Amino acid sequence: MAYFQRLNAEGVGAMRHARTVIQSRWDLTILRGIGEGLNRPTLLLRHYPQIPRRTFYRRLKHLMQAGLIEPASQPPQKTHGSVRPTILRLTEQGERWRQALQRLEVVGLKAEQILRLCPMLQCPCRLRSLEWLLRQPTRPRLLILGLRVSGKLVFEHLKRLQRLGVVVRKVVPTRPVQVRYQLTPQGEKIARALLEARQLLADELPLVVAAPSLAEGK
Repeated sequence: MAYFQRLNAEGVGAMRHARTVIQSRWDLTILRGIGEGLNRPTLLLRHYPQIPRRTFYRRLKHLMQAGLIEPASQPPQKTHGSVRPTILRLTEQGERWRQALQRLEVVGLKAEQILRLCPMLQCPCRLRSLEWLLRQPTRPRLLILGLRVSGKLVFEHLKRLQRLGVVVRKVVPTRPVQVRYQLTPQGEKIARALLEARQLLADELPLVVAAPSLAEGK
C-alpha cells in the first residue's frame, strides 16, 4: 500500500500527456479489468497471466501517474500483523477513457489497431475528415482545401486509414480521371466509434476546432 501512496504523493492526478496516455495494449487490459471489478493487483495478475509481472507494475505506475487509476481509501484496520491488500479504482478520467476505448473494442478492433487510432482523438483535422467521409465519398482535393492543411498530410492520413481497412481508394473513369476515398462498411463503424470516443474525452483532450465546410473549398 505504501508503494501506491508514494506514487500518489508524486503528483498523480493531472493527465498531462493525453496524446500518449494509452501507450500499451496492457493499459487497455488493466483499465478493462479494474472496470470489471478486478480491483486488486493480485486479482489482475491472476486473471491476466499473460502480462509479465514487471511489465504489469510498470503499466500500473504509468496509469496512476496519468491520473486514470488510484488506490481506493479504506477504513482503518483493526487487526494486527496482517498486510492490508491494495484496492484500486478508476478515477473519473479513467472511467471515461475505459468507456471510450470500449467503443473501439466493440466494433471489433484489436489492441494494436486501437493504439494506432488513439492519436486521432487528438487531431482535429483527422476527426473532421472522418465526419466528411461519413457523409459521402470525398476527393482528396476537397479535404486539402477544406481542412487547410498540406496535401502531403492529407495523403499520409488517407494511406494510414487504408492500411487499417477504414477507407478504400476508388478511381472514377471520367475525363479527367478522378480519385475518391470512401469508408468501408467496417470503417463506418470505426469512424462513428472514434467520434463517440472523442465526445467522451472532450474534457481530457483539447477541443476540436471546426474546419471550414466542404462548400467553402469548392
